Amino acid sequence: ALYPLILSNTNNANKKGLRDSLTGPVERGDLSTVRRHVEVMTEKHRVVYKELSKELVDIAEEKQEGRNYDNMRNYLEGIE
Repeated sequence: ALYPLILSNTNNANKKGLRDSLTGPVERGDLSTVRRHVEVMTEKHRVVYKELSKELVDIAEEKQEGRNYDNMRNYLEGIE
């Protein structure tokens, strides 16, 4: 079930580049969705999700100049 989604995402990243193909709750700054994702994960998966999401915040900041990702970053770093 995940294969078509993964394939579509990798093809899109290959065509547009990672920054321009980035979508999803981190890119949108949708902290409530990210929180819901994290709440249903095991601790091991939470750590991986948060670390990868921090990388996505860096990319999103390049893509969405002027959008404030401080709340997202603080949550992912456990500051909030």
